[in-house]
Amino acid sequence: MAEASRLPAQKFPFPIQSSSLTIRLRVPRKIHALLATARIANVPSVISNVCVGVMLAIHVTPHGHLISEDLRLSFPYQNMLAVIVSACLLYVAGNFLNDWHDKDWDRQHRPERALPVGHFTRLHFFLIALCMWLVGGILAYYVNLSTLATYLGISLCVIAYTRWHKKHSLSIWIMGACRAGLYLLGFLAICYLLKPTMLTYLRISPILLALTFSMIGLLSYIAGLSLYARRESLSADARPSGVFPCLLLSLPLLTHSCVWIALASSGQGSFSIWMLLPMIPFAWWLAVTLSRGFSLSQKVSRLLAGMPLADFILLGMALVHFHYFSNRRWGISHAEVILPNSPLMIALVVTPLIAFLLALLLQKIAPAT
Repeated sequence: MAEASRLPAQKFPFPIQSSSLTIRLRVPRKIHALLATARIANVPSVISNVCVGVMLAIHVTPHGHLISEDLRLSFPYQNMLAVIVSACLLYVAGNFLNDWHDKDWDRQHRPERALPVGHFTRLHFFLIALCMWLVGGILAYYVNLSTLATYLGISLCVIAYTRWHKKHSLSIWIMGACRAGLYLLGFLAICYLLKPTMLTYLRISPILLALTFSMIGLLSYIAGLSLYARRESLSADARPSGVFPCLLLSLPLLTHSCVWIALASSGQGSFSIWMLLPMIPFAWWLAVTLSRGFSLSQKVSRLLAGMPLADFILLGMALVHFHYFSNRRWGISHAEVILPNSPLMIALVVTPLIAFLLALLLQKIAPAT
């Protein structure tokens, strides 16, 4: 990126390389600066995070889904879309706010960023962040008050991180809380439809455990990733040492799967080797990233791209568990329930894989950090 200032005109080429083809994209400098500030390559993972909450909310009902025919026909796709857009706007607004706050630090340590280069002013970034935050809040309010409250809670975490991330090492946990809150945001966007009589303790408690454990796992993953990212800003060639970051990054293998495995082992599900398959992509990507000789910057980018694979663990296992409850234990007919082969369920489970591939592609256009 440092070479961008030496290029003529207003175009900047970005190669997208594969084993058989190299494509060169020409992106105007200011557009590239905006995409880099927005961390556009990480936006697909935001969508994936929200989808985890949506899946868990769908899973809460006694038979594993919205079993009422009326509810099925009126499933709030518009609300699901609204909360996804709201989360993306909040994420991008937070990135603009972060760069707005860190202009002086970036001038010394990250001179290639948009504000030090002079493409935009601090006022531009503040207004962009404010407008996106307001629109995101309106969309969250449109869904329901609980999503608005969660949106505001995540916003406070974003502000706290922006204010203290250069001063306090514990701010990595605040960053993790920002991401973990997206699970809750997606969950509350759908769960409000359920009547109190449907939320029986025996049915909802495992889902709340799955939600809580997965939020802890995502928080830990972001904290471990942030440890790598901080070292990137200090030295481009530094290698993280110690097992603590690796333990944090590996925790989703446990937190995103333990509830489903426990339910299956206790007779409330059908356990098989297939249930463990969703863990393989995340475990493989993490092992390759940490064990091979990638530069520190490459490690951080790969870890960011691999975040949706942690979501895939939970979504894949939830789908297996839902299939058992809807088709075996309860004997729900195909006319009464949105089955696992419905477009909605398939879309939710496939979203993390698409987000992973899209993140790798977008990283060829603008950096993820």
